[in-house]
Amino acid sequence: MRLAVHLNPVAQMRRLGGGDVPDPLGAALAADLAGADGIACRLNLSREPISDRDIANLKEAIRSHLNVEVELQEDLLRTAIDLAPDQVTLVPPEGAEPEEGLDVVGYSHEIKDAVAMFHAAEIEVSLLVAPDISQIKEARRLESDYITLNTTAFAAARSPRDAVIHLEEIESGALGAHRLGMRVLVARGLDHRSLAPLAGFDTIEEAILDHRLYARALFVGLERALAEVRETVRWQTPRR
Repeated sequence: MRLAVHLNPVAQMRRLGGGDVPDPLGAALAADLAGADGIACRLNLSREPISDRDIANLKEAIRSHLNVEVELQEDLLRTAIDLAPDQVTLVPPEGAEPEEGLDVVGYSHEIKDAVAMFHAAEIEVSLLVAPDISQIKEARRLESDYITLNTTAFAAARSPRDAVIHLEEIESGALGAHRLGMRVLVARGLDHRSLAPLAGFDTIEEAILDHRLYARALFVGLERALAEVRETVRWQTPRR
C-alpha cells in the first residue's frame, strides 16, 4: 500500500499563526525524504489555507505524486488544469459534513464534464465518496480513474461495533470498485492504528494521511511517525 501525506493541516497551522510558518513546502519535502509516495492538498475558493502559489511550488520541488483536491467550481477546475498536478480529486464543497462524499449520482453531468476536461489535459481523476456502491458504480460510468473512499466514520468510530460496521462498508466498497476496474484510495482521519485493518485489503492501493499523522509527529517527528505507519502496513497480510 502506498502512503501519501496531506498538507492542509500544516497550512492551517500557518494560517492560524498569521505568518509564513510552518511552511507546507517544507513539510512536503520532509515527507518526501521520509519515503512518502505522494503529497495531497486541497485548494479552496478562498485560497486558504493552501494557495495557488503553494501548489506551484510543490509541483516544482517534490519528486513524489501530487494530488490536488478541488470541489466542482469552474474557477477551481480551471486553476487545477493550469497547475497540472499528477492527479485531481473532486471533493464535496466546503462546509459538508466530514463523513460525506461527493454526490456523484446527483452531479453526474458536471462530473462527467470535469473528468473529460482533466483527461484532455492528461491529469488523472479521483472522486472522494462515501463507501456506497451506487456512487462507486456511477463514478465508474463517468470514467474516473480512481475512487477515494472517505474513512472518517471508521476512523472516528466510538465503539468496536461501529468500527466493524464501517470497516465492512469500506471493504465492500473497495472490493466493488476493484471488480469494476477502478483503483482504490482511502483518506480522512487515518493513523497507524486505524490503517492496520485496511492495509490487509489488497483492493486498496493508497492511503492518504492527514491530521492524525501530524498529531503523532508532534511527539516523535514526521519521519518516525511516517515510519510507524509504514511498518504497520508492512506487517499486514493482504486479503480480499
